[in-house]
Amino acid sequence: MIKFHCRNASTDKHGYVECTSYQDKHFTIRQLEKHTGTQVVPQEREAGTQTRWPYPKNATTQYYPRTFSEEEREKYLSSEVLKDFINSVALQVEVALQQNEIMNVFFDDWKALAEDESGFAGKSDVFLKEYQSFTDLHYLKDRTVSCICWHPTIFGIIAVAVTERLSYEERVQHSGKLLLWKAPILFWSFADPIHPQLMLECPEDIYCFEFSPSNPNIIAGGCMNGQVVLWDISEYEERLQNAKSGGSGSTKTVNMPSFILEQQVAKEPHLVRYCAVSSIEYGHKSVITDIHWLPDTIYFWDLRAHRLPLQPSGEKKKEDKLVTALPDVPTTFKHLDLTWRPLIKVNLFHLIMHFCYILVTLQDGEILCTDWKMERDGDSGRLFNQKPSNVHIIHDGLVHTVQRSPFFKDIILTIGGWNFAIWKEGITSGPLLESSCAAKRYTVGHWSLSRPGVFFIGREDGNIDIWDLLEKTHEASQTQNVCITLITCIKPWIYSSKQHFLAISDDFGTLHILEISWSLSHPSSNERSSVLHYFEREVKHLEYAEQRWEFREQERVALEHEKMMKKMKVIGGQRSRELMEEQTNQDYAEYLELEKNVLARLLKGQERPTSSKII
Repeated sequence: MIKFHCRNASTDKHGYVECTSYQDKHFTIRQLEKHTGTQVVPQEREAGTQTRWPYPKNATTQYYPRTFSEEEREKYLSSEVLKDFINSVALQVEVALQQNEIMNVFFDDWKALAEDESGFAGKSDVFLKEYQSFTDLHYLKDRTVSCICWHPTIFGIIAVAVTERLSYEERVQHSGKLLLWKAPILFWSFADPIHPQLMLECPEDIYCFEFSPSNPNIIAGGCMNGQVVLWDISEYEERLQNAKSGGSGSTKTVNMPSFILEQQVAKEPHLVRYCAVSSIEYGHKSVITDIHWLPDTIYFWDLRAHRLPLQPSGEKKKEDKLVTALPDVPTTFKHLDLTWRPLIKVNLFHLIMHFCYILVTLQDGEILCTDWKMERDGDSGRLFNQKPSNVHIIHDGLVHTVQRSPFFKDIILTIGGWNFAIWKEGITSGPLLESSCAAKRYTVGHWSLSRPGVFFIGREDGNIDIWDLLEKTHEASQTQNVCITLITCIKPWIYSSKQHFLAISDDFGTLHILEISWSLSHPSSNERSSVLHYFEREVKHLEYAEQRWEFREQERVALEHEKMMKKMKVIGGQRSRELMEEQTNQDYAEYLELEKNVLARLLKGQERPTSSKII
């Protein structure tokens, strides 16, 4: 018999058997996947070849055209297959011949496509490139440039007017110092960007000047005190001609000592004195901001000699001695000095509105339209200028630019304050285009001389806004930084079909010459017609808006008239009831009076027979 009983295995070490794991050497696992790399090595072989060079010899060939025989020619010309083929393609051949007559088959469509792309906001380079800059530490220190003019006939010569960078209060405070030295007009040359070639003496600060279109040696300028100045630079024309190509400076300085070169560098430019100054009492009362030479024989100023009263011979000789004391002053306009009077003088006031012949801007942003024609007073018989016929308040600051488009004589650009406007002469309802307020104040602007829809505007932060009306009308197409201070003047110039320049001056007296890129200087084939169509469309829009305003005004008047009629009807109804009551009361009073009279007569009739009986 077998007996089982329980015991604790931990108490007896032989009470259990442990089976631990171990590696079985007889058991293996087959590897099913493995990453390996291989590389193919090409077999290389060296081989060479050489063209066999035969001995050269001359050879000629001649081609003889194959022609049909007489029998074959008659056969093909009389065949029905040829007739059917000619009849089937006759229409296509006729159309092709017409296209050759109408269209130019040698026209390069690719060039025309590229031109249109660059003209209408293409992706080409449209920025202004720096070409040259001019500055002078002596004449331009603490001064600014007020006006720029390119020489009309000499390439690379540009003149700038220099003024003091002072406010009115500062001018009054430093008036004694300003009397000792006047800011001149400097002539710069592309060949020498450091030294001025010529300097014009000015009686006062010049804010505008222009070369005469008939004689470029005559220059007229407007002063700060309202006088007009004339210069004659005929004696220095050859000097400017030599300066445009580098002059004789580059040739004469070869093999010269250093001290001679320093003397030539330190030599001041030639000073040209002014010929004549207009009369102060007959001139402007304030600064002259713009000046123009009128075409043909119409002049704003009378250039005839003013007849002076006869003087004794002693005084005349004394005067001649005084005049001849300055031999460097040209005698071209000697008879006009201090006696030059304006031929026409117009006083302008801002009043009411209509069509105009001249556009005038005021300091507070108003634009006035008036007529040059003077009227005669019926009572006194004196001539007086007409009152302004139109007043528009568009700009929110001083209007400094009023310029006609060089392509459309009836389109005018005005810039002032923080916006600009484009006007059409004869349209009195308002501007064709009025920009929104810019981030910075506008200081100057100018139309492009080569593209009808492009103009440049300078800002007070030193940036140039390039506006292209065919690309954008709500904002500038491009903005480029030129300097760090405000821009004072912009003047474009066309030297050749491949070179267009833009002269820009800043408040620090530096003159920047920028080269205009191809896309900004060359218009597309139909750009002028596109811009003209845009202006015509804006004119129609203004006419439609004016008609709508008139229609709205008529509606308002009709509505007020209708309300008035309704009110009159209500008032008329009340008055009619009152009149009816009054008429009824009056009729009733008349009836009572009539009844009283009838009763009185009846009583009298009854009393008469009674009395007869008593008698």
